Amino acid sequence: HLTVGYKHDRSFVAKGPSLGVFRHTDDDRLEHYTTVEGGIRTPGGKAFRPSKMMLHQEDSSMLLMNPDAPHSLYR
Repeated sequence: HLTVGYKHDRSFVAKGPSLGVFRHTDDDRLEHYTTVEGGIRTPGGKAFRPSKMMLHQEDSSMLLMNPDAPHSLYR
């Protein structure tokens, strides 16, 4: 999954339970910024691969859907 922010020039790539953060450079290229430590996990600590993800609140939050819990959202 790929989600591109509009306010802070960041792009987020989910590959399995890992989440990479990239920044946009002045010459319109992407540069790896960081990887989220521990990956994407439920509050109980179980890793999951999001089925959908969306930035929210001017790119300050990300909403994730877990295919194993279709009636829940994670932020």
